[in-house]
Amino acid sequence: MPQPQITVLDDYEMLSRAGAELVADALAERPNTRVVVATGATPMGLYRELVRKREDGDLDASNVTVFQLDEYIGVAPDDRRSLLRWAMRSFVEPLDIPASNVVPLPVDGDPAACAVYDRDVAEAGGYDLAILGIGMNGHIGFNEPPSDATVPTRMVELAPESAVLQHVLGFVLYFAGRAEEANAPIQRALEIDPNFTGAFRTLALAQTAVGKGAEAVELLQRALRQAPSDADAILQLSLLHIEQKQFAEALAVLEPYIKQSPDDVRALNNQGLALRGLKRFEEARRALKRASRLSTDDPLVLTNLGCVLVDLDRAAEARSLHEHALRSLPGDSRLLGHYGICLAALGANDKAREALDAALAANPNNAEALDALVKLGA
Repeated sequence: MPQPQITVLDDYEMLSRAGAELVADALAERPNTRVVVATGATPMGLYRELVRKREDGDLDASNVTVFQLDEYIGVAPDDRRSLLRWAMRSFVEPLDIPASNVVPLPVDGDPAACAVYDRDVAEAGGYDLAILGIGMNGHIGFNEPPSDATVPTRMVELAPESAVLQHVLGFVLYFAGRAEEANAPIQRALEIDPNFTGAFRTLALAQTAVGKGAEAVELLQRALRQAPSDADAILQLSLLHIEQKQFAEALAVLEPYIKQSPDDVRALNNQGLALRGLKRFEEARRALKRASRLSTDDPLVLTNLGCVLVDLDRAAEARSLHEHALRSLPGDSRLLGHYGICLAALGANDKAREALDAALAANPNNAEALDALVKLGA
């Protein structure tokens, strides 16, 4: 067996760029590369770098075959907690890989179905490339140590003392709408592994859901003290500041990160929201315009850019952006509300009322749409 080549890099951004170069070189040499990809926070920077290369015309992944690495038992592929959905959202779809090129794991853990998956891998010729993160205890793809390298695909039971398991329990409870119950297992995960930054982020989500925004801010700040380059923590903290109308604080979190990662669409979107909150509308427009160029079909970026154009008395331009966004998310309350406000600015009051009514039907607590409807005299 050849000796592994180990490269030590200074920070997460350098790691992401170096990893993306290796993947891009592999795809250039073999366009039909067979790759197994991890989810979680570790590879996200690498994936963003690959997306940037694709958008620059330096990467074509359309012939790649993607094998799923791991999955939670009983979680349907369209469930927001699904690791397959995570892989589709963060790797497959942004790289324009056809869904037909994805080989998923069985969601029920049935041994016969697992054997079929292993046969599919073998018949394809195995993996050419694996993008993996290593857990705090050395686990790879839910293979808790010690695991033999030759073991087949199978269902494994995570030990109760596993920080990963406790975090997963909290994560599932949070997304099931049971945020208060989520706190205990996530806190247990942090007792087991005080450096588990992903658990800090999930606990912050749960705290935010129960109205404890200040506690959530402190949790995310702790996460960033441990991992200053954690992009997900930076973006989550900035958005939390924005939701609390702490726009200057949001910019202070975002700006150093954007200097290092100027093409991160989510960061540019949050920057635009913070600048809009400070009424720095032209700067907000520039940030969101750049985000829209990098991700031409992102409905949230488009609707946020439309809102800033309305602020700048350019509602006619904004209308097409809102309509484009709604084609992607036709029933989204926030997008419908923004569209209604844009129509009101154009004097199309009947259509504005229709859009705002639809926004409130989708979410009766949409305060922005309700305020706009009141101003129209409805």
